[in-house]
Amino acid sequence: MKKLLPLFLVLAVAAIAWKFWPEDERMQGDGLEAASHAVQTRLSPPGDAPGGPDPGPEAEPEAPVVVETPSPPSASEAPTTSGLRELDRWHRAPRRLESDLSVAPEFEEALDAFSTIWAGEAGAYAARLRIELPSAFGREFEGFAAAFAGEGVPGLERSLGASGARGPAWMAWTEALVEEALRRGLERTAGPALGRLLEAMDADDYPRARLLELQSYAATLRARVRDWLPQEDYKVVSGDSLDLIGTKYRKKGHMLRFGWMMEFNSRSSDRIRLDETLRIPLAPLHLLGLRSHCVLALYAGGTPIHLYEVSYGKPGFETPAGSFTLKEFLKEPVDYGLNPPVPYGHPKHRLGTRWISFLEDESYGIHGNNNRDQVGSHESAGCVRMINAEVEELFELVPRGAKVEIRP
Repeated sequence: MKKLLPLFLVLAVAAIAWKFWPEDERMQGDGLEAASHAVQTRLSPPGDAPGGPDPGPEAEPEAPVVVETPSPPSASEAPTTSGLRELDRWHRAPRRLESDLSVAPEFEEALDAFSTIWAGEAGAYAARLRIELPSAFGREFEGFAAAFAGEGVPGLERSLGASGARGPAWMAWTEALVEEALRRGLERTAGPALGRLLEAMDADDYPRARLLELQSYAATLRARVRDWLPQEDYKVVSGDSLDLIGTKYRKKGHMLRFGWMMEFNSRSSDRIRLDETLRIPLAPLHLLGLRSHCVLALYAGGTPIHLYEVSYGKPGFETPAGSFTLKEFLKEPVDYGLNPPVPYGHPKHRLGTRWISFLEDESYGIHGNNNRDQVGSHESAGCVRMINAEVEELFELVPRGAKVEIRP
């Protein structure tokens, strides 16, 4: 006990001192701990307050929610929607109506500048682009414009080819590529670009009148066909005729009809001379039928060289879609679709001056008609109906075995 007495005395003195010490000073020693406890109690949900239920071993504190404020759109992104809408409306409008097309004022200057490509002022427009790129039609249009400003036709061709989308900017710049490439004599660039443009316009449901305006590009390419289509020289030997030369090339896998050889060599007669050198086109001709737009396109390789306005089957007698092969070529055909069949020249005869049947189903084919009012619509009995003069031309160009693809 004597050993514990000093300890009892110390504890007693400490207790008396604590009782009489000022309360404010007494709180300073544990202020941080008290404040921390108060904050914890205020922020904790009721169940997590001291003495509340145990949240369990899997409970974790919720991560703080961070709200990011989006940065404002750049100048090139802001007008995309309305700008592309105006660009699309402008590009779909037939050119003869372009002067009557009202354009929103904020896009008028940019469209007027872009239109100068079709006025033969592409060089001046490219120079303008090198100073400032247009922001009116969005980033894709800007990208094509930058490629054209920097590298001209080759740069634009690469940029368009690398684009995965085929929206209004792609459409407008692809036509600009065709226009400028033809002006510069770059038919190998213009031809495939025209093919891509035609098919994209058909898929995107452009007006038929707008598709038919591409005829002028196709006609230019056809007039210059010897400058760009793959070919080889053939020297005429004794006993040759255009038909015999065509047979020789068909045996080598090249389907040729004498009318195409005549056109390719700019001849109005099928007479040839010994030792004469002829140019023989090697790219096959084939046909693409755009049923929804009543258009039939003649292709050389991947390039459209003629667009015909035709009729397809009326409702209930739709021209079948798919891939077909040209089989039988008949002049002044008998119309076997009537009972009894009627010969050419009969008042009820419906096939015109020429008939070209489909191998896969010979009840369908391509035939003529002498009434222009009966083409350009869906009113045939299922065949492809053309004007007589145009089917006669086609009859001499495409060979037996040529392919026809008809799209819905």
